[in-house]
Amino acid sequence: MAKRRSFGYIRKVGNTYYASYIGLDNIRCNAPYSFTKKITAEMWLEDEKNLLDSGYWVSPEVRGSQKKAKNIYFNNFAEEFINNLELRPNSWRMYQNWYKKYIKSYFEKYRLCEITAQIVNKWYDDYLPKDRPSARYNAYILLKHIFTKAGEPDEKGNSLIEKNPCSSKNKTYKSKHTMTVLAKEQIEALYNAMPEKSKLSIYIAGILGLRIGEVCGLVRKNFNLVQKKLCIRHQVCRDKNSKIVLAPLKTVNSRRDIPIPDSLIPLIEHHLEKWVGQNDNDLVFTNWRGEIQEGACFNTIFKKAKQKAGLSHIRFHILRHTAATNIAAVSDLVTTMSILGHNSTDIAMRYQHAVDDRRINAMNKVGAEITKRKETKSLANLNKQDTEKLRQQLLKQLIELG
Repeated sequence: MAKRRSFGYIRKVGNTYYASYIGLDNIRCNAPYSFTKKITAEMWLEDEKNLLDSGYWVSPEVRGSQKKAKNIYFNNFAEEFINNLELRPNSWRMYQNWYKKYIKSYFEKYRLCEITAQIVNKWYDDYLPKDRPSARYNAYILLKHIFTKAGEPDEKGNSLIEKNPCSSKNKTYKSKHTMTVLAKEQIEALYNAMPEKSKLSIYIAGILGLRIGEVCGLVRKNFNLVQKKLCIRHQVCRDKNSKIVLAPLKTVNSRRDIPIPDSLIPLIEHHLEKWVGQNDNDLVFTNWRGEIQEGACFNTIFKKAKQKAGLSHIRFHILRHTAATNIAAVSDLVTTMSILGHNSTDIAMRYQHAVDDRRINAMNKVGAEITKRKETKSLANLNKQDTEKLRQQLLKQLIELG
């Protein structure tokens, strides 16, 4: 039975005492632990009353969270955060790699609440490799995500940190890869340079715009040749145990049906007949053992082909980029997004802008050629007029001289 006191309450249950009181926010504050003796419960209440009178009071729960936060080391929180992320296996493995390679060893000595913007900036400026801008950017973004999570309030409004130390807006990255559009002759050269059982992949990516993981993940039943469409349902990647598997697609929009051009139908039929088993789930492209093939292995084959075709500077993804740009040139934004599986208009608009730039460049060339001809003609006429004028002046001077 609880006994009323001048300040707070003490309740006895068996041989254990529980203390509580009403705080400044009119919410009951319970002691974070029980007491074996009544006098220790009374001492706790006395300390709480003194804290209230001092004007620096915060609830015991908030104090407990603050104390907990002060004792949490960065690495413990970061590893739990990454392990609980709901990501595709490939993305999860990349996060793990960035954390272990660029973040873990530098911040392992710090508690979560000790890390300031100055510490983060020093890590970014001095520790990260300056010759790898992509790695610097990805590591910084991951660190920012970790601190964003630490700054989220719980159900009681408490957070582990007061401010995200990754506050700089200058940590940007621009890819060094130039995304040029391949000409049809270059695509044909790549097609001819690939091994016979992999040739079709060049057209699948370069015309239909599939990602490399989606190409590797194709099975026989994905090709509906009666309705002339390709159904994208899986991709190949590694799971958290580094096993190569058929996995869900990157996004919901990645699940799509793509119309197959009539010109590709005979090539697809030939490939399915010669290289693919008769079961619906038989893979369309396999490794040399006839097993599931991941992007890294496929890239090894593509590397030899692109060197043979005189295109050693390109990546496989440029085939998708070429397809995307060509599709954007003859369709609207919504159609482009549906064919390529984009879930962001910003990404799709890049290809629309690329098409616009190509149109502008073409018009500038045409305009420049026309105006150049006009200027040349005008100059020719001007020179003819000047010559005639000069001839008349000389003739007049000769007449005056007799």
